[in-house]
Amino acid sequence: LVKMMIPSVYGLENIKEGIIYSLVNAKPDKKDKKERLHIAFVSNPGRGKTDILLDIPNYTTRAIFETVITSTALSLLVMVENTGETRIVRIGTVARFMVACLDEFNKMPFSGQDMFRGIAQNGYMTSNKFGKNTHVTAPVTLIIALNPPLRPESAAEQQHDSDSNSNSPKINMSDIDISPALWDRIDFKFFIPDMTHKESDELVEKMVEMEDRVVPKYYSFVKKLLTYAKQNCNPILSLEARSVLIKAGQEFLKRVPLHGSSKKTPRLIDTLMIATKARARVLLKKVADESDAVAIVKFMSEMMKNYESGTIEAKGVTEIAVDECFRFLGERVLNNN
Repeated sequence: LVKMMIPSVYGLENIKEGIIYSLVNAKPDKKDKKERLHIAFVSNPGRGKTDILLDIPNYTTRAIFETVITSTALSLLVMVENTGETRIVRIGTVARFMVACLDEFNKMPFSGQDMFRGIAQNGYMTSNKFGKNTHVTAPVTLIIALNPPLRPESAAEQQHDSDSNSNSPKINMSDIDISPALWDRIDFKFFIPDMTHKESDELVEKMVEMEDRVVPKYYSFVKKLLTYAKQNCNPILSLEARSVLIKAGQEFLKRVPLHGSSKKTPRLIDTLMIATKARARVLLKKVADESDAVAIVKFMSEMMKNYESGTIEAKGVTEIAVDECFRFLGERVLNNN
């Protein structure tokens, strides 16, 4: 299935695997139990994020691609108009679909991003306009792409000349305008590294090799399989799988900082359990066994390792306040001198 996904983008198998898990769970949650898996892609421009988002709707039903930079949160979610004695509720495009692929999401103001929090966690939101409360049910799966600000030319040249991803400048998540509350609700956070010279050479060879070939597209097959799995498979965790996830969850939480935008929360454990069931669902199994849990732990470990290797975690509110205090005191000292 991974090899069938998004042939226009070379490699990135770990990301394509995560997309499969997200799409097979893209359905209304059970009562008081979130089962959707939200995804975020972080990379410098030119690494295929938009191509991925554009292709995803071909593999599932009720999916949409939107460029956030030309939209507002209200137009995407819900707008309430008052014409005389009539109140008209207009449901936005995102709220009407099950999967929303949102490009350049960090270009939306924080006030707009925060409107997605309730939808991401609970599958609904409320809007209070003209003295009336409007309840909007929207169990949509969010798949978003984030771009950092353009680096100075010297940093870009340094990255271009590097032969390994470890030498490339890291992306500081503090420079990306993303709501911390919404970011905490993203289940899969993928960092897409810049290509090394070796990877660039392999890509050129692959593109030339495939130039005159017809690349098969498996849209219909994958869509039918995922639709069948969503409708007919509802796996449960075996005792062996639970044991694996308990140990993995404890280890994962040790890697998460106490402060910052990704501080310790139970949501990481929820993601482990939901993803394990999603893998079993893709395989049309009734029970998510030990092998599914081990595979998900490996998948999550690779994802977290890549993310940590290419990003600098955004500071939390307390850390920002401390920095501001030191900056203020430093300025006073300079002024007194």
